[in-house]
Amino acid sequence: MGLSPRQGFLLDGYDRALNRLKPSGVQRLLGLLGQTDRDLKGMALSGSPTPLASLTLSLSWAFAGR
Repeated sequence: MGLSPRQGFLLDGYDRALNRLKPSGVQRLLGLLGQTDRDLKGMALSGSPTPLASLTLSLSWAFAGR
């Protein structure tokens, strides 16, 4: 992935999150990421802050182990 030895610890966090989330959870997070990206670029139908808040909370829970 091109990470330096000092950044190698990041892979451990990603691996733990992937093992907890399973493929369906990762797919849901990627969907939220796409929805948030469209929202931030002004391509979403609503201008609500919900997609960004939802993505932020979901990522926090994924990496915190909940």
